[in-house]
Amino acid sequence: MAKNATLPGVTGSWSCPAKPSMDSQQLRMATCSNRWRTCSKTLASRQHEEHIAKVLARSRAASPCGSDGCEGWWGRRRDMWLESVAQAERARLMHHFLSFEGQFLPRSDTSIANDEGSMLRRRDVGGGEGVFGPFDYFEPEFSCPLETRVPHAVGDGPKWVCGAELFPAPCRIVSLGSNFDDLFERGMATASGCSSYVVDPTLRANPARAAAFERGLGALRGSRLNTSVGVGSGTLDFRGTAYPLVGIGTLLSDRFAGEPAPLHLSVLKIDIEGEEFGVLRDVWSLCAKGKLALDQLNVEVHLWRKRLRYRDVYALFDGARRCGLALHHKERNGWACEGWVCGEFSFVSLRHARRVYQQLMNDVRQADRVVWTQ
Repeated sequence: MAKNATLPGVTGSWSCPAKPSMDSQQLRMATCSNRWRTCSKTLASRQHEEHIAKVLARSRAASPCGSDGCEGWWGRRRDMWLESVAQAERARLMHHFLSFEGQFLPRSDTSIANDEGSMLRRRDVGGGEGVFGPFDYFEPEFSCPLETRVPHAVGDGPKWVCGAELFPAPCRIVSLGSNFDDLFERGMATASGCSSYVVDPTLRANPARAAAFERGLGALRGSRLNTSVGVGSGTLDFRGTAYPLVGIGTLLSDRFAGEPAPLHLSVLKIDIEGEEFGVLRDVWSLCAKGKLALDQLNVEVHLWRKRLRYRDVYALFDGARRCGLALHHKERNGWACEGWVCGEFSFVSLRHARRVYQQLMNDVRQADRVVWTQ
């Protein structure tokens, strides 16, 4: 931190003296360093608390309540979630401040990978050397009582879903990225009668297999396959072939033309090998404009893009909160990702989470009535 510098975003006049130079006497240097560190942490804490207050205000606004306010049971559940949000945000902000020379995580320009594309090795605040990455900052903050892996199978295809059997009709899924894997779409067709719109232009490289795959999808509640375009900007270069990309807004407008806003999707599933950062920025924008509402988001996040910075990953998770989504499951992906370069993240909307909790309470009440009548 520079001499007498103030942290951005902090109201009022707050500053710390310059960090002591290394040519001081050892005892004096240790005393001054401790004072500087304490002052810096105090100043950072004020900045962090002001930031957390804004995060909580947005999160509170995203929680669905009736015209008379939150019911007691949902109010308690919401308050537990908000406390988890605050604690997690406080921990990640201070960890980053201490580990990366006073940087504020939402604006941190530190690269995630070095010039060779390998993850940076950092020493944790608690001691110990190892590979540290941004996934360590983000853990589930919401506990879904009816969480299940769809389907129950081994491998990379299944996804964790909150209340898989409770999506109201019509249950609609948009799957970006496929690689001929429809395990999830089949599982959701069974669980909630969902139809899927699968988008993956790379399947065109094998026309015969793509045709058979499309026929199989058609048997799943009229699910459809789109191999004409991918989602993103520009073109996708895959194994020597360039495929056209369109924005997620354009794709959804074309597929669901004429539907009133907001367009409601039961599940948005994304596995597009690093392009998820740009696509999700557009998704958050659609949510903010009232054009899109999601009940569940399943996304595989890839960290192998060069020039990816900590602020980029933070923005992805912060955008989910702004879209009314809460992280309920995290799964490291060891399939071609070494267990830490890729991660599967499952988000549920607070609207659907409330629906799940309501169903659970109804089941408990019904069980109680059965017991008392016996």
